[in-house]
Amino acid sequence: MNSESDPVQRMVLLVAAIALLVIANQQDGIPVVGGHVNSIIDNIAIAISGMVIANFIMAKADLVKPAIDN
Repeated sequence: MNSESDPVQRMVLLVAAIALLVIANQQDGIPVVGGHVNSIIDNIAIAISGMVIANFIMAKADLVKPAIDN
């Protein structure tokens, strides 16, 4: 797994995770399938959130540990 070195890409992933959660909660208003759509989008947002957290930890670890010269 490679950490995303571009801060803009990291921010895009973070905004996507938050936006998907907001969109998912609004799907409950759809009569029959709203709850199912909400669950699907919630699970996608959780997966993206996991990527954001892992990417954040890897980016911070890269700042702490020195570069390895080969």
